[in-house]
Amino acid sequence: MLEIAAVLLEMRSDGTLTRGDTFRYHVAPFAGANMEPASLAVNGIDPFHPLRPAIPEEDALQRIFKEVRNAIRAADCTRAVLVDITHSSI
Repeated sequence: MLEIAAVLLEMRSDGTLTRGDTFRYHVAPFAGANMEPASLAVNGIDPFHPLRPAIPEEDALQRIFKEVRNAIRAADCTRAVLVDITHSSI
């Protein structure tokens, strides 16, 4: 994983959904990670670019899940739905 993001959805008073906050992080590849050159060519990510503020995967996941938990509490809900939009057809 080199990128992770979460887009929160909020329900309006009329029952329609609207886009809420977005949280996104660049993820640093772990030692020995298998990064396919063809995949990097498609997504355009340079994992080692000096201006890419990447953080360890564990930190990125903890930050995303913290925001999701906060949103669940704020909306007085008990669960969230995770939708994975990873495209790995290469």
